[in-house]
Amino acid sequence: MSEYLEEPKFEILHEYSHFEVRKYVNTIQAQVSSPDSEDVSSNIHFREIANYIFGNNDKSQNISMTAPVQTWSQNNETLMAFTMPSKLSLEELPEPNNNRVKLREIEGDIVDFYNQTLQRLDSGKALAGRGKKLPRESGYVGSVKEMKKTLEGIFKRS
Repeated sequence: MSEYLEEPKFEILHEYSHFEVRKYVNTIQAQVSSPDSEDVSSNIHFREIANYIFGNNDKSQNISMTAPVQTWSQNNETLMAFTMPSKLSLEELPEPNNNRVKLREIEGDIVDFYNQTLQRLDSGKALAGRGKKLPRESGYVGSVKEMKKTLEGIFKRS
């Protein structure tokens, strides 16, 4: 993604003409969540985590920004997370001053990638952003439903 921002390391399990199936390493994330029922802007979540990495923590320590910033819905909550730099362990990371910012160890699992991909496909946002059909230039001519079936087949073989 960026030459200047660290990204989580991964192993490519399958390569296709226009996408890869990846298995990510274990990571640590700084996360913030809000109930889906609350009208909370993603900007608020972003600022809360950004304040943490810019020194709003028990050591007043700046922490390097990484990519990507992740957002998702889970268990009736909207979440946002920044992945922490790989050189820092959970024990080395400063404690957030804001009790809404939680540090979590995240297992680098294929299932997480798979679920996020399916969620994006269900919403029509993955690859296309144009309804329920994928664009011709994606190299995949078919419906989101057909793409889901293809991905399910890949993960059953993995």
